Amino acid sequence: MGPLPNIVPFDADGVSAWQLLLRAEEAAIHDPESGFAKYKDPLVGVRVLGFFLLDFWHHQKSRSIGLRPYKRLLLEVKSCYAVPGVTGSQDTIFAAQHDKVFKMGLDYRNHLMHIFRSDCGLLPTTSSHASRPSFDRARIEIIQRMSKADKTKSDVKSAALLRDGYKCLVSGAYDSRTCSRHSEMLNKAKQEGKPLIGTECAHLFSESAQDSNKSSDYAGTALPMLNAFGYDSNKLLGRRVNRLSNVLTLSHDLHEAFDKFEFWLEETNTPNTYEVVIHNSAEYLHSITPLPAERVTFTVDSDSAAACEANGAALPELPSPTLIALRAACARVAHMSGAAEQIDHILRDKEETTVMSGGGSSADAELLTSLINTRAGIHVQGG
Repeated sequence: MGPLPNIVPFDADGVSAWQLLLRAEEAAIHDPESGFAKYKDPLVGVRVLGFFLLDFWHHQKSRSIGLRPYKRLLLEVKSCYAVPGVTGSQDTIFAAQHDKVFKMGLDYRNHLMHIFRSDCGLLPTTSSHASRPSFDRARIEIIQRMSKADKTKSDVKSAALLRDGYKCLVSGAYDSRTCSRHSEMLNKAKQEGKPLIGTECAHLFSESAQDSNKSSDYAGTALPMLNAFGYDSNKLLGRRVNRLSNVLTLSHDLHEAFDKFEFWLEETNTPNTYEVVIHNSAEYLHSITPLPAERVTFTVDSDSAAACEANGAALPELPSPTLIALRAACARVAHMSGAAEQIDHILRDKEETTVMSGGGSSADAELLTSLINTRAGIHVQGG
């Protein structure tokens, strides 16, 4: 986790907001009474805000999100200067401003980051059938189900495989279950020299982010953030989270890494073409199979497109460039601000810590406090 830079290339309003963030960062570093020394919640909070603002400025020429996220976040940060009802010395007013910054930053960590950092629940690769239909018939059945308003997990997985040519979008490896059921796909994989791998359906916007068991305050904060940054969150409410523009077909290892922000997709000047950016690539590349490509282009598989046309069906949606761009911003900021490391730290401690008794340790209390600050927003697989 690195500090916020002292000099930034912002406009005048941005520089004004940045001075507040630098002051709040300094306070978080030197406050001896901070109750979150282990997890550094205030420090992570202010750096999340700062690095989001910096990232949005640097990516203002993005075709997908433009300058809108920077302008929106800038207004929110500058609102922290206003502390109605607070009187007294300058130090008292500064402390109140800093508290607003800390809370806002933690809200962004909890909400905007979490809707893109999802759990890794395994989804069935295809529906089970008593008999194995021909590949053409199976494809037609999937196309017919694509028109359903409320798609199930199985529906969207099958439709994503159809769209993506029955392979992982980032590595090019073919779905092993499809190849075991249909010799046409197995032969195609052999002809292309591609490996076979189990694939999963990865969501750009986390399916768990709108879990009905979570507080309404969470949904009321996270979804408007998407709207503010240029994406209509109504497209993802309820089962619409399973729309094809919100999913990718990935191998298990790449799905897990994608969910943890170990890699993300950076848009290029070519529509639907992305650079694959890997965090800590030297360590990562030794552990992943099959390896991801350096650059990927998303298109509807030509055979699947022909089948859609023959059956009078619309082409399936490609993954949303706007969601991909916002997710990339979250991944970059998670690593620059230290939020990704902090979340992993909290999750490890949560798994290792037993239920607190009356004589719980101070470390237990600190974990509980930071978990409250995250509002238990990150799902632990199996937890």
